[in-house]
Amino acid sequence: MPEVNFKKILCVSTTGMGNSILYLPVIRSLRRNFSGAKIDLIISSVCGKEFIEKTGEIDKFILIDKKLMSLLDYARLAMDVRKSGYDLYVTSFLDKSPKTALLGFFAGIPVRAGFSNGWWKMFYTHIAPVDQKKHEVEYNLDLIRALGLTRLDDSIEMPVEDRHIIAAQNKMLAAEAGDFHRLFAVHPGSGVELGKNSKRWPAERFAELADAISEKYGWSAVILGSKDEEGLAGETAAKMKHKPAVMAGKTTINETAALIKMCKLLVTNDSGLMHVAAAVKVPVVAVFGPTLYWKNHPWQTRYRLLRLDMPCSPCYDFKTVKCGHNKCLTDLGVQQVMAEIVNLVRPS
Repeated sequence: MPEVNFKKILCVSTTGMGNSILYLPVIRSLRRNFSGAKIDLIISSVCGKEFIEKTGEIDKFILIDKKLMSLLDYARLAMDVRKSGYDLYVTSFLDKSPKTALLGFFAGIPVRAGFSNGWWKMFYTHIAPVDQKKHEVEYNLDLIRALGLTRLDDSIEMPVEDRHIIAAQNKMLAAEAGDFHRLFAVHPGSGVELGKNSKRWPAERFAELADAISEKYGWSAVILGSKDEEGLAGETAAKMKHKPAVMAGKTTINETAALIKMCKLLVTNDSGLMHVAAAVKVPVVAVFGPTLYWKNHPWQTRYRLLRLDMPCSPCYDFKTVKCGHNKCLTDLGVQQVMAEIVNLVRPS
C-alpha cells in the first residue's frame, strides 16, 4: 500500500466541531504521504469547516446536514461523489455507521479505510481495530496505519490570524472588557446532542469559580459560547460579583479562537471550544461528567481534567447518557476545580 500514489482522496468527518478538529491529524498525515493529492472533506459542522479552512490542506469542502440526510440523500451523494473519481476514502472514528461505509462503496472508490465494528465493515478494504481505550486522535490515526502508512502527523495546532485578533479585540472593546493581557475564558456550555445539561457543570459553579479566579489573580473573565448559549452565558454573568465580558454569540469561530489565544486559560466543560483552546495552545481546565475522558481530553496542550470517579461514570456509550441524575457533575465542588487551576497556573 505505501507504494500507491493516491491522486484524489475523500475524507469524512460529519460530527461536531471538536471532532472535526481531532480529525486534522488524518488530513495532515495524508498530505505528508501524498503531497500532490487533491484532498476533499465531507463535513457537517459549519464551525469545523471555517476552522479547518485555515490549514489550506483541504481542496474542497462538501458540507452536509447529516441530521436531515435520508437514505435517498446518501444515495444521491454517492452518485455525485462517484463522478469525481476518488481513489481513496477515509472515514473517521465517530463516523462508524452503515451509511458512511455504504457511501464509499457505492461511490466506487477502490480503496476505503474504516473501523472494524459492525457488519458494514465488509464494505471497507482496510480496517482499523476498535479494541482499546485511547484518544480520538489515535483512533483516527489508526486508519492511516491500516493503510500501511508510517508518516504520521498528530498535530491539531492551528494558527491565529492577525485579522481575527483585531476583530476579536474590537468586539471586546465594545463589550467594555478588561486588560487584554489579563484575561481568562469561561465556557459554561457544551454540545446538546446528549441533552441540554448532560455535559454541563452548573452555571452557578462557573460563576463562583470565575469570581474566585478574578480575586486570586486579578484577571478579568470572558464568557464564551455559541449563539444558542447566549442565555446560559447571561445567566452565568448575572451570578458573578466581578463583571465579565459576555462574548457568547458575538464572535465567529476564528474570532473565538483569537479570544481564547489572548487568555491565560480556558475553563470549560467537555466541549468543542476545549479542542479549539488545545489547537491554539492555551492551557485548559476541563470538567467532565458522563463522557469518555480518555477519548476526549485536551490534546497536546497543558491541561487539568476534573471528574468524579463514580461507579456509574462515564456512562456515555457514543449515543446516549444512561443515567439522568448528573451527580458526576453536580457533586463536583468549586474548591476542587480551583485547586487544579492553582496547580496549572503555578510556575514550574
